[in-house]
Amino acid sequence: MEQPAAAAGITLEITGIEGGKTLSMDDILKFPAVEGQAGIKSSTGKITPPALYKGVLLSDLISQVQPLDSSLAVQVVFGVLRGILMRGR
Repeated sequence: MEQPAAAAGITLEITGIEGGKTLSMDDILKFPAVEGQAGIKSSTGKITPPALYKGVLLSDLISQVQPLDSSLAVQVVFGVLRGILMRGR
């Protein structure tokens, strides 16, 4: 699948207890895609109605660094966009 020019240099760093892994956009595109409806609530409280999103399961990405253990919490840091750190749990 051809990537938009802006996506060519994007990487995803996944860090686990015993190490980490960096995935390129090409690596991510090899995972099975899933679709689902989701709404968004911004940091200012604005609610965006549900829309169809497509992506990969976080459990598939996390499994690249270690098997999931139900006794551990997972923190997802989405990235830095224009100096704003976006986090989710």
